[in-house]
Amino acid sequence: MSAPTMQPWRLTDVSKPLDTFAPVLALTLVRRRPDGFDVLTGIRTTEANPTHPGVVSVPTFRIPVAIAQPWLDGRGQGIPQSLRREAENLLARKLGVADALELGHLGLDLHDLRAWQGTSVIGEDDDGGLRTEDLTMFNACIEVTRGSERFPAETASYDPIRWARMDNFRRMVRTKEVAALEVGFDELMFCAYGLCLETAARVVDGLPWLTDRACSTGRR
Repeated sequence: MSAPTMQPWRLTDVSKPLDTFAPVLALTLVRRRPDGFDVLTGIRTTEANPTHPGVVSVPTFRIPVAIAQPWLDGRGQGIPQSLRREAENLLARKLGVADALELGHLGLDLHDLRAWQGTSVIGEDDDGGLRTEDLTMFNACIEVTRGSERFPAETASYDPIRWARMDNFRRMVRTKEVAALEVGFDELMFCAYGLCLETAARVVDGLPWLTDRACSTGRR
């Protein structure tokens, strides 16, 4: 699979109503290493993602407008209380850690929530034309402080699932080259594009302590 031959997706500030740009929550899950941070990534499966399988992704799922609208209305007022609930729902449903959450084996620190709007390519028509969808992409940065080993190697939604170095992740988003991630994803089988990756990179760029250099010097 190759990336669509079109101008890269253009993210804009949120200005359109959520009933025309459907809200989606993406999670930029990070964990600390001695010399930096990792980001959790996965390959969308065909069974769970029939319109756009084989794409490198951070975990995502759709959220109701009734939940997303207060997030927009409350921007600049800190992390909304409902974000943790929605993030845990996503983790339990798509990343196979329901038991770990129930038993308190995962430590999760919520650091940021940002939102953009854009048009996502979700597949191809029978005649080869691109299928697109207008989305409002919310992206939350969550640090996994405990229990990162609880995430399985595959789920019904993502197969495989891998932790990747932060610098490699940012390079992959910038170049659209799957091999840049350096976790063994087959660049001939998979591709790296999408609003979830673009917004994840922007969230990371907005949190300087996530860079390897900042972490290695102990600053935050």
